[in-house]
Amino acid sequence: MLQRWIAHTVAGLAVATWAIGCTQGTTPEPAQAPVAPRQPAAAPAAPLAAPEKPAAATVAAAAPAAGAPAQWKRTEIAVLPWGSGPAQAGHVAQGDQNLEGPMALDVGADGKVWLLDQVNARILVLGLGQPPRSIPASRTAQDLILDGNSQPWTLDRLVDRQVRRLDPLTGAVTQTLDLATAGVAEPGLSTALWLHEGALWLEMENTRLVPLQAKATAKQGRPSRDGKWVLSALRVPPDKVAVAGRGVDQGDAEAPRLALQHQFELPLFSIADLDSDAAGRVWLTADLVRFGPDDRPLDRKRNAIAWTPGGKIAAQVELCAPVGAEEQFRTVRITAAGEVFNLCRGPAGVVVERWAP
Repeated sequence: MLQRWIAHTVAGLAVATWAIGCTQGTTPEPAQAPVAPRQPAAAPAAPLAAPEKPAAATVAAAAPAAGAPAQWKRTEIAVLPWGSGPAQAGHVAQGDQNLEGPMALDVGADGKVWLLDQVNARILVLGLGQPPRSIPASRTAQDLILDGNSQPWTLDRLVDRQVRRLDPLTGAVTQTLDLATAGVAEPGLSTALWLHEGALWLEMENTRLVPLQAKATAKQGRPSRDGKWVLSALRVPPDKVAVAGRGVDQGDAEAPRLALQHQFELPLFSIADLDSDAAGRVWLTADLVRFGPDDRPLDRKRNAIAWTPGGKIAAQVELCAPVGAEEQFRTVRITAAGEVFNLCRGPAGVVVERWAP
């Protein structure tokens, strides 16, 4: 059982931390929220070193279940150097401010990527082989999500403490949800915007969803797309992860019916995303980092792993691994079809990639 495995592991390691989604730009302590891997003192000149832009997917050693993809193909949607031009991404690299780059992305029904370029006070809409277009957005926005009508919503959790719906063509604010009015007492603890059953929810402290539009009670964990599970993930240092799925009809005191676990080849630094697709597969993206004696990263990877509804590994894809310590929210998105979209930053810019069967 998952609980016995966690208890045994935690007893041996003395620490286990919850970590999903939101990343912060500070050097982590063992019990803090996940952060982006620390950047080496001397960054490489190239925006993304070749080992961090894999040309082919890594499929899990276990044989995929029937119907699972045998091979994943990588498509580079956009390469954006740092800057303020129409095909660049904003960056705050020094000074008294936190290090900043694009904080979030989402994917529209047409496959276009919406990238929150808040440093340049805009959202970039990226299509394969097309020049980017942009709409204005708040400089203090930190998360982005598209609703069922392809309307973009942004989260400003620290300054205006609002969620805003924007016109997808002009960027004009068409609706505002005040977080205090919605009953969110501490907006600074929010970690993601979430769409569930056609309504907008706010995730708090990587653990529970608070309704912003629906008349409903808060939910513990993240609902799966097939409507069967509420998912949670547990990081068990140094290199393990456990995912639990509680049935939607289960009480909080009941043991989860879905128990998944995995051991990575490198130490697990943070959990970048936990999601699912319409086929019922559960997806987890992990940032893996091995540090040397001088506290510099010797090796880093970003792995996306998928489990079938039966609990078997369907695939394990090695994504482009981010470099740097910029604050970020959601840099990985899983579509209903099971595509993986990844925002990867390097010293000279960002790459947006898609992995699809």
